[in-house]
Amino acid sequence: MICDEKGVLPGSEFFFFTPTEIFETFYYYILVSGHFYCTESYSIQRNSHLGPMILLMDDGELHVEYEGERRTAGKNDLVLLNCDRPHAYYSGKHCEFHFFHIGGKNCREITDHLIRTNRSFLFKLQNYREIRDIMEPLISKMYFVNNVPERELSVAVYQILCAIQTSGDLAAACASPNRTIIDDVVNYMRSHPERNFTIQELADLASMSPYYFSHQFKEFMGISPISYMSNLKISLARTLLLYTPTPVGQIGELLGYASDCSFINAFKSKTGISPAAYRKNPVVDTSD
Repeated sequence: MICDEKGVLPGSEFFFFTPTEIFETFYYYILVSGHFYCTESYSIQRNSHLGPMILLMDDGELHVEYEGERRTAGKNDLVLLNCDRPHAYYSGKHCEFHFFHIGGKNCREITDHLIRTNRSFLFKLQNYREIRDIMEPLISKMYFVNNVPERELSVAVYQILCAIQTSGDLAAACASPNRTIIDDVVNYMRSHPERNFTIQELADLASMSPYYFSHQFKEFMGISPISYMSNLKISLARTLLLYTPTPVGQIGELLGYASDCSFINAFKSKTGISPAAYRKNPVVDTSD
């Protein structure tokens, strides 16, 4: 199918699939796949969407925000997201990528495991060519064949997830001492969303100078510590507004805002809408 979404250029294609009951119950499957060429006007922001997404960059830059982390994916980088959670991504001046939205037994759990192991949704894989050699021919085949066998789609998902798991980069990410320290600080921040940390407090946790800590944090996380905490608070606020009846004022208090007004202003600054309005009519973009 030709995509007419804003920022998606002619020549882009995407394909929908409906799994049979047996595959939906016992196996992996593909829900949506595609190959997009995008301009800088391409922008997606969602609270949830169809299953986990595997996205492999072919060219350009794609800026991605997920669970308080903001990273820029470039050529040959792989992005893995559990799209049940709030996420956003938008193109740089241009970008090209292949993608699968996938489903199946334990699919979300495996996605979360891989992201935790890598300590980021952005993967710089040594074996990216192996994944490209699976995605590109299969998506090209979809253009010419109306009914690609379900087993072929299932095997492709399985092979890609295994390729991500076995990449040497996952072990390498765990081996960096500073990366481990930063990850510990990030986990502490995530465990205390009510706190408003100073750089000095976070640097003390890492036993680093404030300057060196800030540099290391941005190198590994792609964003400053204070911006990360701000994004994390808003991400948690969205979840609480969408899935709980907790009053707006109480949400602000739980997330460490000094007053209802400061929470409302911070939320509106990030999302363009007030918390109360968001709860009544959450902004969910269902495009790809």
